Amino acid sequence: MRAPAEERGLIAPARVPDLRRLVDGKEGWRQVVEEGRDRLHRQQLRSAMRRNTAFVKQFMREEKKQA
Repeated sequence: MRAPAEERGLIAPARVPDLRRLVDGKEGWRQVVEEGRDRLHRQQLRSAMRRNTAFVKQFMREEKKQA
């Protein structure tokens, strides 16, 4: 496997400024971020379930037996 382009000297490493010191956080930002992450995780789960319906059916059967 080849080394990344940065290590081979082909491109300069990216320098990202620390933006945390440039702005004050808005009240309630953590909740907004968590809600966005939750929506993304649910969307990813639904997508995975559509791609693996046989696995979902098997899982549901096993859950029903345990109940």
